[in-house]
Amino acid sequence: METKLIGFEYLKDLYKSDEDFGGVFTQCTTQVIDQFHQVNGFLFRDSKLCIPRSSTRELLIREVHEGGIAGHLGVDKTLSMLQENFYWPQMEKQVRSLISRCAIWHQAKSRVQPQGLYTPLQVPERPWEHTAGQTEVVNRTMATILRTLVSKNHKYWDVKLAHAEFAYNRAPSSTTKSSPFEVVYGHNAIIHVDLMPLPSVKIVSRHAEERTMEMRLLHEKIRA
Repeated sequence: METKLIGFEYLKDLYKSDEDFGGVFTQCTTQVIDQFHQVNGFLFRDSKLCIPRSSTRELLIREVHEGGIAGHLGVDKTLSMLQENFYWPQMEKQVRSLISRCAIWHQAKSRVQPQGLYTPLQVPERPWEHTAGQTEVVNRTMATILRTLVSKNHKYWDVKLAHAEFAYNRAPSSTTKSSPFEVVYGHNAIIHVDLMPLPSVKIVSRHAEERTMEMRLLHEKIRA
């Protein structure tokens, strides 16, 4: 695996003249303004780093959608993972625009090649038995992820299973709004975007009893 660390120091110079954040950046130099505040020269909205208008916005979308160990997931899941750490206006519109231009995602969803032939990925039926309800939905999603990961040689789809499994388990569910990782462990697995050197905010230590209660409440929410 390879990790490319992206620095955010240059963002400090963009805030003052930025069309989205210039005004609020100047106002919250010494105070909190409508959830916005500064930390070491960086602008945050609550705990999310504000990204001014720059190529970094598209870079971050691509990293979450198709980079590292991502799985070319759709708009909602890509957007949810971005919103864990970052904020900028009209983020959803930009995510939709970029994914609409992603040929790999469209081919995986439609299973149609440019010639118009129906050419599904030849995955053996045994691992993907068609069952009712949620299992069938999971199987369809996993198959779609696999199609985005497999190259022209479909014989080696099995080597991508672990990659597809991780991508699925890290993405939030549209029903529960939590990822499978979060349901089991109480927090999400670290992905490539999380490895970027983000400005740190105050970290509060929590006792074991408080953590246990959080997990119980989370599980009650998921069951509901």
